[in-house]
Amino acid sequence: MTDINDIINNITNFFNERNIRWVIGGSYAIKQLADMFSIENDINVNNIDIFYLGNTPITPEYIHTYRRVQNAPYSSMTYLTEDNYKINITMCRVNSIAYIYNNMKLMHPIKLLSYYMDDFNFENIHINKIKIIDEIIIKARGQPRRQIVKENMEITHTRTYPLFNCEPLARKLFTA
Repeated sequence: MTDINDIINNITNFFNERNIRWVIGGSYAIKQLADMFSIENDINVNNIDIFYLGNTPITPEYIHTYRRVQNAPYSSMTYLTEDNYKINITMCRVNSIAYIYNNMKLMHPIKLLSYYMDDFNFENIHINKIKIIDEIIIKARGQPRRQIVKENMEITHTRTYPLFNCEPLARKLFTA
């Protein structure tokens, strides 16, 4: 059975060796943030969503032992573990992505919310995730808003958690 911690460690090694900035998003980030702020949740993590800053797709056919599903690199790709656990990796052509640090870089809840709202549907699971993200946003108020930035960029200011999102809304990225 797939151990999520092993996957995170292997992905971390892959991106760190290449000096690529990245954050974890999706259900895994929501679950970790909900646990961090003691928010009751029943989120079932069935894949891992990784978002990285870049202008070119990740090209290796394998990351560790995880095989790329697509025949050629694209801006959004899926890798499978030996037991078919999905790792979705998406390139973001932005200068920075906000995150909250909890032993790993978890996409900022306001950014998570924008992705889920951009891809809104009426499934109970989706609506439940949005409600949990709303609770996380309330409890995370005052947390430092950290940023991953593209190489050779500097952040000229540090700010605490804003009441609204000043970043552009996300495109539909959580589709497999």
